[in-house]
Amino acid sequence: MDSQMLNVRCILGWTLASLAMIPLLACTSMRSVPMPPAELAAKIRQGHVLRVGDEVTIATRGGHENRFTVTAIDESTVRGDRQSIPIDDIVALKTKQISLGDTALLTGAITLSVAFWVSLFFLAALWGS
Repeated sequence: MDSQMLNVRCILGWTLASLAMIPLLACTSMRSVPMPPAELAAKIRQGHVLRVGDEVTIATRGGHENRFTVTAIDESTVRGDRQSIPIDDIVALKTKQISLGDTALLTGAITLSVAFWVSLFFLAALWGS
């Protein structure tokens, strides 16, 4: 096997590995839940705003900001691994959200970039033959 064919296989391998990792890219951001504290508390209790597993930043009446992953929610408390916050003390809430538009844009840009460089490589290989 000549070195040019080995280079082609190497490039193809890295290209496929790179493309396989694209789904792992997810653009996330913390999004505010814009509600007055009383309404926010009611929505948390009803299960409309938070779920176990959500990554959150919670601001309390005392001015503290707590960031954690929710492990439990009951009628009076939101719990994380080391935090326990009374629902009635919550004044603001941010949840981690995946931005599908940003993720699609980033995925498209990476895919086009990889396709461009692979095409350029193959054109150079064909030209050199």
